[in-house]
Amino acid sequence: MKVLVVLPEDLHFDTETLASMHYDPATMKEHSRAEAWAVRNTLIEKIAELYFRYFPSPVPSAFFLREEEASVWLDQLQGWQGKPDVPSWATATLIKGGFNEPETFVGVTLKL
Repeated sequence: MKVLVVLPEDLHFDTETLASMHYDPATMKEHSRAEAWAVRNTLIEKIAELYFRYFPSPVPSAFFLREEEASVWLDQLQGWQGKPDVPSWATATLIKGGFNEPETFVGVTLKL
């Protein structure tokens, strides 16, 4: 599966989130071909790049300012560990809660 993560334009985060890995690299590599991040502003792009320098993705990954660019990049990727290419990808969307509420993960949608 290819994964597209779409972040809100005004993402607020706790700097503590930069200090630890939030996924298991072996599991991610087993189940994912690639991940594209639609970060939507240059500040979040730089923060995401910094995070991935410390915790590199085990699969090809890239950051884009627009969701459309990220989708095109995912669609252009071919092959996965010798398995036939499947034209599918997932979208993970984060939405911002109300005032002083944390961001909420709203799910993954598979597109086949």
